[in-house]
Amino acid sequence: MYRWDIERISQELINCEKELNKETNPKIILELSKKLNSLEQIIDYYISVNNHTKNIQTKKPSTKEVATNDLAIFQKYKTYYPYFEQMLSNLDSLVIKPKQKIPRIKINQNQIITISSEFYNQFKVEISDTFHKIKQTLPTHLQFRRLVGTGISCAETLSVYGQKESYYDIGLVRNVQDYITTIHEFGHGIANYLNPSFIFDYEKYCFVETDTLFWELISYDYLAEKLSLPNDTYLISLLYLKEYSYDADIICTKKELHSNFSLSDFKYKKIIIDYLKSHTNYDNQYIDDVLYNEISETFHYGISYLTAIELYLIYKVDPKLAIELLLKIIKAHDLSNEGYLKYVKSLGIIPGQHIKEYVDILIQRGKELGYGKRLYYQH
Repeated sequence: MYRWDIERISQELINCEKELNKETNPKIILELSKKLNSLEQIIDYYISVNNHTKNIQTKKPSTKEVATNDLAIFQKYKTYYPYFEQMLSNLDSLVIKPKQKIPRIKINQNQIITISSEFYNQFKVEISDTFHKIKQTLPTHLQFRRLVGTGISCAETLSVYGQKESYYDIGLVRNVQDYITTIHEFGHGIANYLNPSFIFDYEKYCFVETDTLFWELISYDYLAEKLSLPNDTYLISLLYLKEYSYDADIICTKKELHSNFSLSDFKYKKIIIDYLKSHTNYDNQYIDDVLYNEISETFHYGISYLTAIELYLIYKVDPKLAIELLLKIIKAHDLSNEGYLKYVKSLGIIPGQHIKEYVDILIQRGKELGYGKRLYYQH
């Protein structure tokens, strides 16, 4: 029922190429080139996932290559780094132990769309109306894929540059995560519709997931009641808290490495490993993650997560205000990367400032569900 209209996309690409070949205005040529590039990316992505060539294991980059890329992120987004330090400081002694697997449930694609629609219809006018417009495009702009042998969600939203339309690829893992993932991806579509430069605004990198992670946080409560799955959604909230805390730890460790070693030192893998073993209590997996996992992805997810938590806490008290602030963040444009941070702070939001309050909510929820010490502070 849901399938990308790849013929339509291909035809749009052909038409864009014809326009580009005729155009002489440099500004229009630049815009058409960006649109063409976005269409090519959508087609390439479609071919890769439908031919099962995406996510093929590739050779690990060298430790120096990873360190070089990480350092570039630290240099460009240096004003954001303290928020990861503060997160670790605020969560010092926090123990998170969500070891259970998320139970499988029967997944119906139409039900996913129905519940996603009902979720976004809760929100007045701008959000609900925008989602209604997006919903009309889904038969040709959405595809579901069943992922085999994994419990890890995999999804992508790709947008056409300068246009309000987006294409959604949802990998189904057959648990409540499928609903959360779909709500998340539709959030990208809403943001792109309200601000067509949103996803292509690279200076806004650190906040590009704020809206979608905010919708996720609200969806935990919504889906717990709607699907009668409070345990499942609670476990997912813990898993994400643990994941983002782990990412913050890795980021801070990498920053420490850069303050103690030069880039040329990173080609000597043993030196870095010996340093990590003598300065941390972590296992080989952690050391491997520090050496080979680049922070380009985790960086912006982390800041967006901390910002989304602040909006979620506001939402618990004043839903209308939280949505108004979210829309202001979505619609902001043409700022520098530091400018976006200043703008968000001007709205009264400091990423992660009240994360302890969020953790307290999760601790209380765990007690109500009879989870015991899945989440607690170790004194």
